[in-house]
Amino acid sequence: MNKPLEWKELWDAMDANPDQWIPTTEKMYWDMLEVVPPIKMLGQNFLVGEANDHNEKGEAVYACFTKYGDTYKAKHLTVSEFKNHFVPLKGWV
Repeated sequence: MNKPLEWKELWDAMDANPDQWIPTTEKMYWDMLEVVPPIKMLGQNFLVGEANDHNEKGEAVYACFTKYGDTYKAKHLTVSEFKNHFVPLKGWV
């Protein structure tokens, strides 16, 4: 999956491949960052401010977007998954 996806194609790919980071576009990254304030943000990584769903433990699941250089990706994460993924890299504030 190399083609950056947006909107329905992106959400469908995130649902179908929950363990993978899905390539997306710079435009999608900024659209999601600006739609509502992020629930969590660390560097260029953020959770969209409204949950998409809840997991089997009842935890809210958010769309997470990340930017590394010119590469943009997205994946569904809980707040604790976000912390576990990004905190070891940069520290939690």
